[in-house]
Amino acid sequence: MLGDPQSARGVLDRAEPQLGDDDPVLRAPARPTRATVDLYFTGMRGISALLFDAANPVAALDPPLARRMLFAGLEVLVVTGAHVDGTTHEEYARAALASPALRTTHLPTVTDLLLRGFATRIDAGHAPALPLLREALTLLGDGGEVTEEGMALAILTSLAADDGWDDVAGREAWRLLDAHDRRTGALGSPQSTLVIQSTWEVSAGRLRAAEVCLDEAEQLAEVTGLPPAAPVHRVELTAWRGQEAETRTAAGAITEQWEQHYGNRIFGAWAASCLAVLENSLGRYAQALACVRPAFDADLPGAGARLLHEVVEAAVRRGDHNTAKAALARLEERATSSGTPWGLGLLARCRALTAYDDQAETFCTDAVDLLGRTSTVAELALSAITQFPTPRGFSVT
Repeated sequence: MLGDPQSARGVLDRAEPQLGDDDPVLRAPARPTRATVDLYFTGMRGISALLFDAANPVAALDPPLARRMLFAGLEVLVVTGAHVDGTTHEEYARAALASPALRTTHLPTVTDLLLRGFATRIDAGHAPALPLLREALTLLGDGGEVTEEGMALAILTSLAADDGWDDVAGREAWRLLDAHDRRTGALGSPQSTLVIQSTWEVSAGRLRAAEVCLDEAEQLAEVTGLPPAAPVHRVELTAWRGQEAETRTAAGAITEQWEQHYGNRIFGAWAASCLAVLENSLGRYAQALACVRPAFDADLPGAGARLLHEVVEAAVRRGDHNTAKAALARLEERATSSGTPWGLGLLARCRALTAYDDQAETFCTDAVDLLGRTSTVAELALSAITQFPTPRGFSVT
């Protein structure tokens, strides 16, 4: 029923009563199918609870099936942020971690590790989740099985890479998933995979390559009948190009359509971080801080890491010392724990913004050196040209 959600729902409405009430394993697969229809065409808010209710009765009878449904529900939970019906993030995460389906002795798959990692991120925070997310990316890069359950796996692997500032593993995950999509002829997931590719291309300073990815994603959406990708998926590209009107239009559309209608809060946080890039570049620091502050407070997986350095810069230049210190403290803890040149390079740049003259130059040099070891050419360029103020009486190092 390609691009025809009403017909798909009609088939499900006729099929589910025929499956009987006595065999939960037989009935369970219909729920992910219904959730997928809702995911792409109506909204996300009730999907996690629907999938958990379907997974719970089969957790001991068919653990792999239960894990697949828990993972699909977790994907939705991660991108919805606080926008979810029938449960809370913390309740779902704790229930998923306690499920008998996760207590089996099987060797964990990539999706198992992502399930545990993001559930732990929601329940216990960044530090205990980081090793699990890193292990998932490592397993995928080492030839771990690629499966698509619900949304494109590219979304969660990208968020996992962002949460640990791991551009190497993140780009490798995208490459493997893109190859899988093209090899299998997938129709739903490539749109998301192409958008993720565009973010890596923007980060690498290849803006024309990012545009080509987004053109292809839009063509694919038109062919398959999925919600159109334009113009919202171009928000990062237009922000880095300095296209003010286009960026504001895209960010507004994301808030109205994807966040408020579909319940995709993490998309809203992405738009806020992109808008902060634009506002900071224009010297509109109060506006940058205002648009990114809600996402900073929410600290969503992946998105919470993307915006920390933008918060520090906006707050320092705005004179909001308390917010700058809070953001820098979070960045320092997590980037140090991650230990990657990307995270440590952004940390050095933020330290330069908050340091006195005799320290700022050293931190600036460190930032350029560290980011020069990564593929994040855009951030390297910013670090090389940034003018660092001397905030009198404001040293947090």
